[in-house]
Amino acid sequence: MLADPAALRATVTHMAEALGHHGPEGIVAIESRGFLLGSALAMHMHLPLVLARKPGKLAR
Repeated sequence: MLADPAALRATVTHMAEALGHHGPEGIVAIESRGFLLGSALAMHMHLPLVLARKPGKLAR
């Protein structure tokens, strides 16, 4: 999916449509793969992004 721009766009659009009616205030992305999808989703939805990772693993 990440290698196919159309598939990534469709996935992010679908996720945004599924979440939009909940009125999210931000996107929390968990670990490395979540960072990729979470950042695309946050940008698409114009929301802030919070990265979550195991203690001591996230850059300061």
